[in-house]
Amino acid sequence: GYSHGYHTRNSFFGRVDKSHGYSEVVCDGTETSIANCTYKEKRYCDDYKVGGVICTNTTDTAELVELKGGTVPSEGNVYIMGRHVCWNWYGNWRTQADVICRMLGFPSGFYVQNSRFGLVPKGYKWDKVKCDGSEESFFGCEFERRKKCYNDEVNQGVGVICRSIHNIKLNYIMHFIFVDTTNPTIELKGGTSSSEGNVFFGGEPICSDYWDSEDASVVCRMLGFKFGYPTNSSKFGPVKNKFIFGEMHCNGKEESLFDCNYNFVNCNSKDGAGAICKNTPPFSLELRGGSSSSQGKVFVNNRPICDYGWDAKDATVTCRTLGYSFGIPTSGSIFGNVPVDFIFKQVTCNGSETSLANCGHDKCTDKSCGSYCYQYDGAGVICQNTDHLPVELRGGNSTSEGNVFVNGKPVCDEGWGVNEAAVTCRLFGFQSGFAATNSKFGSIPNISFFGDVRCVGTEDSLFDCSYNSDTCSEKRGAGVICQNNTDFLVELRGGSVPSEGNVFVNNKPVCDYRWNAREASVVCRMFGYPFGFHTTKSRFGPVPDLFIFEDVFCHGSEQSLEQCGYGGGNCKNPSGAGVICLDYDYAANATIELRGGSVPSEGNVYINDKPVCDNGWNWGANEGITACHMLGYISGIHTSGFTIWKDAPMKFEKTSYSIDQGMASLDNVNCNGPQKSLFDCEYYLEKQCKGGARGVICLDSRNMTLELRGGSVPSEGNLFVNGKPVCDDGWGVRGAIVACRMLGYAFGTPTNESRFGSVPEVFILKNVNCQGYEESLLDCSYSGDNCKAHEGAGVVCQSAADLTLDLTGWTEDSGLDGDYGGNVIFNGETVCDSSWDDKDANVVCRILGYSSGTSTTGSKFGPGLLHIITAVECNGNERSLLDCKYWAIDDNRNHWCGKDRAAGVVCRK
Repeated sequence: GYSHGYHTRNSFFGRVDKSHGYSEVVCDGTETSIANCTYKEKRYCDDYKVGGVICTNTTDTAELVELKGGTVPSEGNVYIMGRHVCWNWYGNWRTQADVICRMLGFPSGFYVQNSRFGLVPKGYKWDKVKCDGSEESFFGCEFERRKKCYNDEVNQGVGVICRSIHNIKLNYIMHFIFVDTTNPTIELKGGTSSSEGNVFFGGEPICSDYWDSEDASVVCRMLGFKFGYPTNSSKFGPVKNKFIFGEMHCNGKEESLFDCNYNFVNCNSKDGAGAICKNTPPFSLELRGGSSSSQGKVFVNNRPICDYGWDAKDATVTCRTLGYSFGIPTSGSIFGNVPVDFIFKQVTCNGSETSLANCGHDKCTDKSCGSYCYQYDGAGVICQNTDHLPVELRGGNSTSEGNVFVNGKPVCDEGWGVNEAAVTCRLFGFQSGFAATNSKFGSIPNISFFGDVRCVGTEDSLFDCSYNSDTCSEKRGAGVICQNNTDFLVELRGGSVPSEGNVFVNNKPVCDYRWNAREASVVCRMFGYPFGFHTTKSRFGPVPDLFIFEDVFCHGSEQSLEQCGYGGGNCKNPSGAGVICLDYDYAANATIELRGGSVPSEGNVYINDKPVCDNGWNWGANEGITACHMLGYISGIHTSGFTIWKDAPMKFEKTSYSIDQGMASLDNVNCNGPQKSLFDCEYYLEKQCKGGARGVICLDSRNMTLELRGGSVPSEGNLFVNGKPVCDDGWGVRGAIVACRMLGYAFGTPTNESRFGSVPEVFILKNVNCQGYEESLLDCSYSGDNCKAHEGAGVVCQSAADLTLDLTGWTEDSGLDGDYGGNVIFNGETVCDSSWDDKDANVVCRILGYSSGTSTTGSKFGPGLLHIITAVECNGNERSLLDCKYWAIDDNRNHWCGKDRAAGVVCRK
């Protein structure tokens, strides 16, 4: 009966029981009933993914959103349905501000953080908001409802400043700044020429917080220059304390600073951002280690580039910068190892740039480029003046097939599939082709031309596809089987009914090497059946030895076997692959239950009254979680079922092989990550359960309890989950922090070897591996297995008030400009100096009663102790180090952050 509505996602109005439901609902908006829309029935739906609606009789979205605390109606902290929005680094807050402002009738807006328009209340709020900018309202974005923000609650409110068509109005430091956004003026002031100076935008300076080369590039391009160097700390003279922007975050490709992300911050006259503009590249570029000047490792300003994200577009732009027309990327330091002082990673060129300086990238610090970047991860190029290189097929029985060679070198088969084969075969004048992998047409040399080729299938050349350099073994060559007949005739032969038989393609059999459920489902789908089981060993009669495909691998979603990949092998009769297709969806109608456990959420897994077996011993974490998903739980732990619950039969009664009678059991289930159903995984069907039945312990927030036992105070003890102990294998600081946070504490220290007394030998978790920021142990990786009574994991939890912060090593004759300082001692241990900067130091010094501070690194005040946390990132306003982003350092802590890496501060009153 309402005229208008807004959609909600992610169980906005609360989680529901997992049950039969509907998905992929598509309406055009004119229907009078949702029953007239298209949709799919879904047997399983996550309880946190339920759609909802907010109905109204008006299209005025302003009734749902309110701005509070501003001096004018266009600004304030954001409240949605009476709840404020929590600041968190999710999504692009510039686009999210646009969505909020459009709901209020403004075309766009800017965001502000840290409760800029007054403190916000505690309690439920919106968090982890992520919009792409196209949404009609806030409710079309991704978000969560939470009880509190990650950091200080009342200071974490998000606000917006909405703008009209021509002007933005900023209520900032008790005065207004007017900027014409249609024709903003940008100037450089204080330099010796018009190409350098502090940056003024609309007559106001910009704060240098987070100011970098990408920001300077945008400024200089606005002024007509090609390149820009950033300057900081008011290099060209003090600026006034009235800033228009701060904390700029440009990617370097924007047309205006208004297109970047930014914030409004308090800075002083010494914090002016500046730029030095030039029309020549702002760096030196050279290739090292190659056999000629046209190839080698890429060095910028004498520092290497990390190959993380390095691709063909980056290589071509690099070579274009050096005067060549074309480039092939290399990775893995194939021209020799590089120093680890990387300058860039994740370079993102679109391929049209005239210089590498115009591409986006992630900058590395002088000390580290993070994970994925080591001495053997140097990016390189092979530059040429043409992309017309000879392509050959070698090793086949005819000119229409063979391993693919480019410029005399083989192509590696990583990523090689039907689209890549189609492009290759068209180069030779064929209409279509099949992909072959694993050096189907003979071994290849170990020096490949490139690999990880990714085509969409319509390209004119392999060089129009994405690709990378690769070095693979002699058994990993990519190949093709080309044909002019575009028909792809699939038949089932030898079965007693049309729905079963050995699989033939174009009159040739398919080899059963790695043939499984996914391939069978694709074949049966081609014949109009909703489900299929696979068969092997020429079950429906002998087949010829001349196979068309070997090692077929499908994802299971393909509409035709032609869309799957194919590899090599050594198939001989009887090795024919086959299928048994069913005219009903066996998986959708299968029943799953747990038997033998002490509670309904645990036990041996039964499907259609038969236990799930594991003759191949593949049953592990992914399989256990998937089984629990089928039962409606968020997560689960796998068990060797017959060792805990002994009711499952080790053998079935002898009977004829009949799927329709349900006498076959799932066996050797192998899931590629957690899935929605065990039928989405690889599996076999067996009549005997030789390896034993498999079980699970299912968990989610509804049935998960944590408690500490054996300690002298409530904040310590051996850790028990759902009444069962956690094994100390792999147990460390990060897991302890997560466990203690779940129990309401701020921090935790791990204990091992059943420190608080022996535990029962039926464990629930083992090898718990957390990063430290998870909300629950269920968000960590783990396994389930049996340990001994002396292997119980425990924790000693601490509240924020119990944590200690101190400095050590300060001497009056240190010669440093400050009132006090030293290495930072947090809870009795030092902090690693990775990413340590002045913002982190400001937080420490303010906690200790000083007004400000500067950072020191490299154990300035003497060798460090065992480090407790690293990669601290504060914004400068936090009240505790735990309110900042950080990584807890787990066991074996000093193997990469040694005693010479202690973080320190120099504090000032």
